[in-house]
Amino acid sequence: MLLMAALYVSPVQKYLHAEQQVRNERATLARLTQQNQTLRTTVARLQPTTHGANSAIVAIARQCGWVYPGERTIVITGVAPTPGSPTC
Repeated sequence: MLLMAALYVSPVQKYLHAEQQVRNERATLARLTQQNQTLRTTVARLQPTTHGANSAIVAIARQCGWVYPGERTIVITGVAPTPGSPTC
């Protein structure tokens, strides 16, 4: 009887370990799926339009201080950056 119980211990431990690994992998998959969707949304937002430059890209570039050729640059100092503004 003791021998029979000893034979079941190792397979049960392996099963429980495999079950934990499956739970961990499913959690990782869920996290990566959400991250993938966020990145796909960002890519879609930043794609050029049929009219040329994308307004989202232009807005980010403007916040970073970029200007079109021929425009005059004006620098304002002493103002705190807007929360959530991109770091350039």
